[in-house]
Amino acid sequence: MRRGLIVCAAAIAVGLLVTTAVYFWKAERSSSTSWLRSEFALDDQQARSVERIHQEYQAECALMCARIAETDEQLARLICDGQQVTPEIQNAIIETDRLRSECRVKMLEHFYRIAAELPEKRRTEYLRLVLPVVLRPGAMAQSHTQ
Repeated sequence: MRRGLIVCAAAIAVGLLVTTAVYFWKAERSSSTSWLRSEFALDDQQARSVERIHQEYQAECALMCARIAETDEQLARLICDGQQVTPEIQNAIIETDRLRSECRVKMLEHFYRIAAELPEKRRTEYLRLVLPVVLRPGAMAQSHTQ
């Protein structure tokens, strides 16, 4: 029993470390939208608008990431403390899924706002580029560089 608690505590700690690392890595990497500017031939006004939209989204994204990490930690504790699937565990799983779905919707809204700033002929190309991130929520951490 004690060994199980140690394993669960270690899993929670690793999860929090990974979440924190992704958050700081994302903040550092996404402070610039230069790749968008060069890839989609943005003029100065478009680049400033994309940068503003991206900075606004970063704050919202950080809050969502923190909420997801919190619910994941709670779920991990419930699983480690339990012996079987309980209604409390089921509800915690549902909550983690709900938050991830909410995050996907907000991310897609962000992508549409960015696409609206791009040259009209390039919008579909951009949306196709970010589509895998929306379709595969497990890749969300990688999406922070977009």
